[in-house]
Amino acid sequence: MNYTPYFLSLQATESLLKFLKILQNRWYFLVFIIPFPGYIESMKKCFILSSYIEGTIEEIAPIGPLDYVICADGGYAIAKKNNITPSIVIGDFDSGKEPPASVPFRKFPTTKDQTDLALCLDHALSMGITQAMILGGLGGRTDHTFANLQNLFYYGKKGLVLSIADRQNFITALVDGETTIPRRPEYYLSLFSFSEKSYGVTASGVSYPLENATLSCLFPLGISNEIIQEEAYIKVEKGMLLICLSKDRDDFTL
Repeated sequence: MNYTPYFLSLQATESLLKFLKILQNRWYFLVFIIPFPGYIESMKKCFILSSYIEGTIEEIAPIGPLDYVICADGGYAIAKKNNITPSIVIGDFDSGKEPPASVPFRKFPTTKDQTDLALCLDHALSMGITQAMILGGLGGRTDHTFANLQNLFYYGKKGLVLSIADRQNFITALVDGETTIPRRPEYYLSLFSFSEKSYGVTASGVSYPLENATLSCLFPLGISNEIIQEEAYIKVEKGMLLICLSKDRDDFTL
């Protein structure tokens, strides 16, 4: 059976998400899952398109018709170019034009404490989303790149598991915990302490393993490692680790 995606208004989408969230632990919630396979799970995660993305959407992450997509300001132009219908566009629109009335959007003043992308993350949290991938947001303006890296930790502590990806990089955060990172051919694995120090750092399944090590924010000891097994195991007892998978550009020219 084929299923046709329906694009609801912002108000209708938010109401539906909140309603389904209330019902998620009740037996009759199964009635909603049957006609919309994968839809409930897709609502727990989303993609956020930044205004600057190195690479194409296709090579970074597959975005399907059921995925919840948030565009940060100029990210709408990228979505439009790639025939992606965003669930909502958020920003002050200083780097892009306001979308047409048919596309849900929220406009904020240019003078504010948060970046447009941070406003997108606030919206994701308000929708009950627990996982989000930011497409782009690296390169371009260094201040925005650094702000996006800080957001990994700030919103991670609020319950939103974040990653940032472009054609060369996949970046995520780990705080007082453990995780596994699948091997990607040609990618290097780097670990950076985002706290003053990160204690009890373990990295196995890599060329240069660590066991109960201490990483400092002042020295890049964890740079350019390589995953040599199917996945790497990463653990930090106490501290904030930035986990980076990065590869060299294959089209670099002087």
